[in-house]
Amino acid sequence: MVRHFVALATILLSYSACVVHGAEYKLLDTRTEAIPAGALNHVKLKVDAGFLRIFGDREIDEVRIEAEFKGKTSLSRDAQAILNNLEFSHRVEGDTLVVMARTRGSDGVVNLTLTLPSRLNLDIDDGSGSITIDEIGGDIVIDDSSGSIKLTDLGGSLRIEDSSGSIDIRDVKNDVEIEDSSGEIEVLHVAGNVVVSDSSGGIDVRDVEGDFEVVRDGSGSIHYSDIRGRVRLPSRR
Repeated sequence: MVRHFVALATILLSYSACVVHGAEYKLLDTRTEAIPAGALNHVKLKVDAGFLRIFGDREIDEVRIEAEFKGKTSLSRDAQAILNNLEFSHRVEGDTLVVMARTRGSDGVVNLTLTLPSRLNLDIDDGSGSITIDEIGGDIVIDDSSGSIKLTDLGGSLRIEDSSGSIDIRDVKNDVEIEDSSGEIEVLHVAGNVVVSDSSGGIDVRDVEGDFEVVRDGSGSIHYSDIRGRVRLPSRR
């Protein structure tokens, strides 16, 4: 019993040391905003680091934003100093809401959660962190450097340019176009066409009403099924 207690105490002390010296992300501050959306058609987002979650709602007519400011704090790092390097802002330009979350240094992130009218179009420029989008009826353009992408229940066209990270797309009522450098791609239930240009990583496409085309595929498997239109694959296949 004594040996077990000593071993457990050693593990707990080691973990505590890791928390102090390794510095975990901690919530430092939050902000919430509500912007009238009656005159808006587009939302443009520029996010450096942190997750991005966007949820469409057919019943609302405003854009609700929750920003979480998180940082790696420890005895040697001051929370306010990290907050000073985290920026969140928004402005309206014509019919476009521009939302920016900027980070300086590697000690902090800004996580964004948006709830907005489903009809709006999205233009996203994302640095690092996961992207989740659900129930958006407008067109979506994503330029992403790293982090997973999960999209569901989309009504407009979708275009993604991604450097790394998995891509999971389900239930799209329009065309899907993906240009990807690395990471697994899974696309299910699309009413339009699906076009993929991929450097590495597996491709799995199922249940497509239109055509399925792989323009380029450097490495990785290609699986597809239930394609009602034409299928065009690279010649090496």
